[in-house]
Amino acid sequence: MFKNVLFPVDISSDGDPHALLGKLCDTIRDWKASLNVIYVVPGFSMPLVAYYFPEGAEQSIQKDAHKRLQAFIETHLPKDIPVTPIVVQGTAYEEILKAAESRDVDLIVMPDLDRSRTGRWLVGSTTTKVVEHSQCAVMVLRGAA
Repeated sequence: MFKNVLFPVDISSDGDPHALLGKLCDTIRDWKASLNVIYVVPGFSMPLVAYYFPEGAEQSIQKDAHKRLQAFIETHLPKDIPVTPIVVQGTAYEEILKAAESRDVDLIVMPDLDRSRTGRWLVGSTTTKVVEHSQCAVMVLRGAA
């Protein structure tokens, strides 16, 4: 069915918001698909933000994010599924959409981490924005929080 799947994760949050990841892995295995796991580091692009961090902080954060994403993959994903780790910097939904397009992803799987339905309508969640703007199919995993 799908051959190239993108799964965003938030390695900075406590707990395990990826409770449905096992079922997703079973499905990916059945499809003989590859999995791209992406973590988006909040951007330093605004000079006002960058000003408050010491020189080299951006590179240090990127390096740490790569290590933490690799640890997440080793802990939560089976070794028989081809996984590509992706760490980018910027606005989450924008970077997820860019990665999907540049890597020819045919399915984005988004965990629905928004516990407040009101919050999604008033502010807009990353998942909602990805669903609205994606050029490929998007699957939302309910109950992942």
